[in-house]
Amino acid sequence: MEKYRTKLIFITVLALCITIVSFYSHWQKMNIRQKTLVQPPDAVASVVAKERSETEKFVIYISGAVNQPGVYKIANGTRVLDAVNLAGGLTPQADVDKINLAKKLKDGMHVHVAEKKIKISTRGKSNSNPTQTGNGHSQIININTAGQEELDKLPGVGPALAQKIIIYRQEHGRFNTFDDLLKVPGIGPAKLARLRDKVIL
Repeated sequence: MEKYRTKLIFITVLALCITIVSFYSHWQKMNIRQKTLVQPPDAVASVVAKERSETEKFVIYISGAVNQPGVYKIANGTRVLDAVNLAGGLTPQADVDKINLAKKLKDGMHVHVAEKKIKISTRGKSNSNPTQTGNGHSQIININTAGQEELDKLPGVGPALAQKIIIYRQEHGRFNTFDDLLKVPGIGPAKLARLRDKVIL
């Protein structure tokens, strides 16, 4: 009987030891897994900052040779090409060689798309800005230097509007883009379209 009791105690102690070892092993594995899954505070902060940066909105102004110039909200990381697409794309007059479409934009930036300069040959002509040739065909004039008589001969421009163009130049300086002509009272989009191939800046 004593021998049986000793054997029973030994089996019980052995089973208890196995249980304790198994529990400790399981607890250790769970602890290691939790440490692996939990990121350090710096890593968490870095991820949050990156997500916030990617969703942050900037405001830019785009003007010049685009179809819909204006003020737009853009996401962080947006480039000039994306802004041009937001503004309806480039017009046929846009000078793509004068703008870096790959440039990253920043908050408050002004993106201006320049227009192509029309080169006019004046070889053999005594007048540097003639409005007409001897056979009566129209010639392109410089809108920044032409006088009232030359401006008066442009399509849709009479003496009154020619005087307004001259007054605008005196008060505000030269026209830097064709869109600046829209600031002259009496010139709207339709009239500007008729003038585009008749004048240079």
